[in-house]
Amino acid sequence: MELTSEQARAVAERLIVGTEVCGVAAAVEMCRPLWCVDHHDLDPSDPGGLVEHRGPEMSVKVSGPERSGAEVGVRVKAVDVDRARYVFLELILPGAVADVTDAQACKVAAHLLDAADVHDGLQ
Repeated sequence: MELTSEQARAVAERLIVGTEVCGVAAAVEMCRPLWCVDHHDLDPSDPGGLVEHRGPEMSVKVSGPERSGAEVGVRVKAVDVDRARYVFLELILPGAVADVTDAQACKVAAHLLDAADVHDGLQ
């Protein structure tokens, strides 16, 4: 997938914002997070035992020659399991969704920013 330097910076920004939300979400008591726009029990036979929370998708439209009009998105996701909360990010690409940790999101953001800087330096 091709991104312009502006789009790469926008995706990096959304990854960084997502990591900030993850840090806050992990510290919150076991209740529905303020950022949650969709939550449901993953195991209907055990209400409240395994609950998934999803934040809004933060996306960037891509205008590259191969996938013009596609979107790259980032969403905060939390899963509550037996009174413990696991928070991570979903990196949403056309046809694929990958769970990433805060550290992985920061690395991807850094690479995107580096690539954008290299691209802009070549023009």
